[in-house]
Amino acid sequence: WQISNDVVANTVGEEIVVLHLVNGTYFGLDTIGSEVWNGIKAGEMPSAICQRIVDTYDVTQDQAQADIAKFLQELQDG
Repeated sequence: WQISNDVVANTVGEEIVVLHLVNGTYFGLDTIGSEVWNGIKAGEMPSAICQRIVDTYDVTQDQAQADIAKFLQELQDG
């Protein structure tokens, strides 16, 4: 996974706002979404990001994997 050159992101407080420059779609990412975004930006694999989220928050491995996969798909479709 990598972040498209057609996307810009800005941090607002603890959240990130992402704008796709070509189609105008934007996302407001909460704390966990921002953690996933920053992990992808840093070149981490989704599995490593997932493990960090499981270790940090009260969520199961299966739920974290499903949520991250859905989130990444929504960003890709965005």
